Amino acid sequence: MNGIIMSTQNAIVQNTAVILVIIGIVIVPILLGLITHFILYRILRSLSKHRQTIFYTSFINNTKNSARWLLIFFFINMALPAINTHIPENAMEIFRSILAPLIIGLLSWFLINLIN
Repeated sequence: MNGIIMSTQNAIVQNTAVILVIIGIVIVPILLGLITHFILYRILRSLSKHRQTIFYTSFINNTKNSARWLLIFFFINMALPAINTHIPENAMEIFRSILAPLIIGLLSWFLINLIN
């Protein structure tokens, strides 16, 4: 049992640089999505204050949550080529097969909220 723990610790220590790169490649798109969402909706809120129309307020209230998730997963999708060099191909295929329908679902959620 102790040998398994030591070999696992050795594998983690040896692959620390790769693990940190993968974590960084995943965290950066998440932060970019959140920052883009914040800036975009800050501009829309500013427009809604200057122009007293129901359109901006309705758009902001109906699409805020779905747009946040859509932007996050859009930037993750854009980072896939960088992740591809550090993860085995079969794991990337599983990740892509999960990510594609997820983005389609998020886009659908955004468009449904846009219509409301």
